Amino acid sequence: LAQAAAAYEEAVALIGPTGDQRYIAILQSNLAAVVRHRGDPLTALQLSTQALATLAKEPRRDLAAMALSEVAGHEQGVGRAERSATLFGAANAAMARLRFPRQPVDRLEYERVRSDLIAALGAERVAALEAAGAELSLDDAIDVALSGAATDGSGQAVG
Repeated sequence: LAQAAAAYEEAVALIGPTGDQRYIAILQSNLAAVVRHRGDPLTALQLSTQALATLAKEPRRDLAAMALSEVAGHEQGVGRAERSATLFGAANAAMARLRFPRQPVDRLEYERVRSDLIAALGAERVAALEAAGAELSLDDAIDVALSGAATDGSGQAVG
């Protein structure tokens, strides 16, 4: 994981001068997954939120939907399970509307996080929150995701 993190950080540094914000955001999103697996869910959430803010401006809405899903997963990592389930519902609905399937490499992580959500909240509550999220437009869900301050897991705002 340390090598993966270093490689993503190097890639961001190399691409930065080109100004290719979409590519930087995708790299940040990938780095967020590595950082979470290294045990730093707060930094992972911050990185994925930065990526979402960039990708939300892109004409390719599939990238924004995917980034929203990644933020949803990292929300669970900082202890905000209900927010996570709601944002997953919104991301899943957007991906379905866009006919953009979750990629196989992302499916395993999604299923792991969703299993953790069910363990924490119960299947009925997760389903209800996902249904509520599915009612949001992609832009509204992105606004919700970007409006939440990152926390340290205890509900205390950070940064």
